[in-house]
Amino acid sequence: MTFRPNTSCCKLDLAARRSDLRWRCQAFLTLSLLLLIGAESLVAQGTNDPAITRQPASGIAAQGEGFGFSVEATGTGPLTFSWRRNNEPLVSATNRFLTLVNLTNSNAGNYSVVVSNSLGSVTSQVATLTLIGTPRTVLTGTVTGDSKTVVPVFLSANGRESRLVFTLGFNTNVLGNPTFQPMVTNESATFDTNRAGQGVVSGAIQLPAGSMFAPGRQEIGRIEFDLLTGTNPLAAGLFFTNVDLTATNVAFNTNNQALVLGTLVPPQVAPLTLSPGLNRQSGLFDHRVRVGYAGTFNLTNVNVLIRELGNDSRTNAIRVYNAAGVRTVGPDAEGFFEILPFVSAGSLAPAETRDLTLEYYVSDHFTVPSPEYLVETTSPAPVQVPASAIPLNITTNRFVDGTFIIQFPTRRNYRYFVQYGPTLNDVMNSSTNARVVVPGVDGTGHALQWIDNGPPKTISPPVQGSRFYRLLEVPID
Repeated sequence: MTFRPNTSCCKLDLAARRSDLRWRCQAFLTLSLLLLIGAESLVAQGTNDPAITRQPASGIAAQGEGFGFSVEATGTGPLTFSWRRNNEPLVSATNRFLTLVNLTNSNAGNYSVVVSNSLGSVTSQVATLTLIGTPRTVLTGTVTGDSKTVVPVFLSANGRESRLVFTLGFNTNVLGNPTFQPMVTNESATFDTNRAGQGVVSGAIQLPAGSMFAPGRQEIGRIEFDLLTGTNPLAAGLFFTNVDLTATNVAFNTNNQALVLGTLVPPQVAPLTLSPGLNRQSGLFDHRVRVGYAGTFNLTNVNVLIRELGNDSRTNAIRVYNAAGVRTVGPDAEGFFEILPFVSAGSLAPAETRDLTLEYYVSDHFTVPSPEYLVETTSPAPVQVPASAIPLNITTNRFVDGTFIIQFPTRRNYRYFVQYGPTLNDVMNSSTNARVVVPGVDGTGHALQWIDNGPPKTISPPVQGSRFYRLLEVPID
């Protein structure tokens, strides 16, 4: 009798060797069982296809910065990685990490990675890298003052910043005795006033280890100054500077790597009345706002952008009646753009202010608009009226309560532009002193009224006898 499958290890030929045989057979069975278990274990390990356990994350960065993607995966090794941008393989991008440096617009796009082993491959979800021309920015907010002047400091973050350092200059003939109040939870803040007598202060905000500022604009602190008696807080002469080499304007990520940081002292806008009010003469809601500038440079053109208008009770959109056009704003920290109506406040010099009247058309004449205002600086857009424009007479022109009211007949499918100037000759000959008001007014087939209530329609509030008008009619294409 023999024991199979391996006859060489156990052969029954002598009764005297039964005990030895029993030991040999048990040893063989144990070894065979271990070999079988080992084989099953190898098969189980061999079925581990690659699987992604942590996907690459989208992000936003500024030109000139660096950015990194990463992926985590499991599976039988060795694992290989192949990164792609817009479905095209990236040469030499074969690690779990993809590091991009000195970013340009060509680096923007959709990134993914293919993880492979001998048993198969898997492709990650797409992660989008958005590039912005302007990096994260530290900027001042609305400067207010009485005996004290408060200068809010904001950070427009993209979600990668852990530490921020800034240096702000100011006019010592207007402001003095600066102090700093941080506005960020759980931060570590320092404020250096050693050079305050020379008009320079420095601040630093450090978040806890591993923490980052949330994407978007947020107030990080407030600098409070004494306002010298008889001075204007908008004459503060604010400017961010890198003159202090120990505390330049820079942000850092959680790995303490420096990030590009823009600086800005923007013009500011503040309502002069709590909310818009219905003008029964025009049927529009008027809102008076004031635009001012506490910086040090002449601004060639300032736009006020309007958002959050919503709908009235009839579900019709509330619109800016005297908007000069629309502007595309963004992307924000999440990569979104907005298209917003705007009015132009014109040029602003340091410490200058200009009052504007925003007009809102509300179809139910009842719902009060609740606008939110933003400001931007741009190059002025030239106003061009087609050469086909036909000059028309104005039937009514009267001065009432600080405004000129102009009335004229209209035709459907025509647009009407008001031209004005300081003399009749300027208007009739379209001299350089003559200006054209935007936007134009679309004809209805009936007589329309147009009200000159000053900026932003015209460059200054009207004064009786100081302004002459002419009407230009243009076919609507």
